[in-house]
Amino acid sequence: MPRILYFKTDSVAKLIKKDINDGSVVVDDKKHIVDANRPLCYVKRKIGKGYEPFYIMHWNHIRPAKGLVHDKDGWKITYDTEIYKMTPEMLRKLTGIKILGNMLKTPKSAPEGMMMLMMGIVAGVLIVYTLFSMKILKI
Repeated sequence: MPRILYFKTDSVAKLIKKDINDGSVVVDDKKHIVDANRPLCYVKRKIGKGYEPFYIMHWNHIRPAKGLVHDKDGWKITYDTEIYKMTPEMLRKLTGIKILGNMLKTPKSAPEGMMMLMMGIVAGVLIVYTLFSMKILKI
């Protein structure tokens, strides 16, 4: 389970642990893609052996930070040079839409279909009987 330093604003952050599902992480109802980026570093686990990936994420970037740079003003977080027109909220809403699930109806089960078939046969027999009794149909 990776550790994430999640910036809620430019100066307020929280350290959390979240599971990665399908190459993405949902934090505060926002979806971030971590699949294409490698972690900033690996942090040694306190209990057990091994290391956990460490990401830095910002509330308005869909991808984690690429690295840290130190200049005269201090440490700065760097992101990919690509400008994303999609926000993490838009990404979560877009991937959460289930258009096909709402449009496609499930097929009716066999007992309901058999009931409709029996009702159709009974209605057909009654119509034919009525037509014979009124002498509209003759054999």
